[in-house]
Amino acid sequence: MNSSTPDIDIDLKTRKAVVAAWLEQNIRYARSHVRKAVAAKDGDKVRDWETWRSFSEHALGELEGGALDMWMLQLGNPDFDPTSVDEVASSFGDA
Repeated sequence: MNSSTPDIDIDLKTRKAVVAAWLEQNIRYARSHVRKAVAAKDGDKVRDWETWRSFSEHALGELEGGALDMWMLQLGNPDFDPTSVDEVASSFGDA
């Protein structure tokens, strides 16, 4: 194993649980920063943190719904091309 190709020997359920926990933490973090930005009346920061929260919620939904399973199974594979997964999914109307 070299530093560019980590050996990730973790089952799919565990991988998804770890990423989901990280995304949930991002969402909580973003919400706290939205509150701070609102209190400071900083509209730009509110928008930025709302965007980050929204992205994290969207990613969490895709993760929980199985849309990212192929990505999760390919962690550490430098030859994995995520665009090929999107193209295959769109050909079936799933993207």
